[in-house]
Amino acid sequence: MSRAVAAGTAERGTMPMLTIGFAWWLLDESISLAQTAGTALVVLGILSISRR
Repeated sequence: MSRAVAAGTAERGTMPMLTIGFAWWLLDESISLAQTAGTALVVLGILSISRR
């Protein structure tokens, strides 16, 4: 996988984190354990792909 593809994937992978963060900050939404675990899995997946 080329670095350009990995960089594009990383940018798209941060969207769920930004969405959750803005919902918490601006809309005073609560963040569940399932959302936190899912976000952690997305970040770990992006890191593992980008290091190859």
